[in-house]
Amino acid sequence: MARCKFCGNDIDWIYCPAKGKSVPVEAEPVFVDLSGGEVEFITDEGGTLYGRLTKQTTLSADVDVAFLPHRCRPCW
Repeated sequence: MARCKFCGNDIDWIYCPAKGKSVPVEAEPVFVDLSGGEVEFITDEGGTLYGRLTKQTTLSADVDVAFLPHRCRPCW
C-alpha cells in the first residue's frame, strides 16, 4: 500500500490497459451496483466499470466489487 504524496491518504495503484498507465485508486474496495449510474470504478484487473455505490454486502448478478479512482487533483 502507498500513500498519496499530496493528500496523505492510503492508495493503491492498478494498471489500466485502456488508459495505458497505472492509476491511483482508493485503498478499500467498494460494492458497485451495475444496474445504472455513471460513476467510474476500476476492477482488480484494470478494467473499467460504470455504476453507483451500494451498501449491499453480498455479490449478485447486478453487484460487483471494484475500486474508486483516487481523485486527488495532482494525481491525475
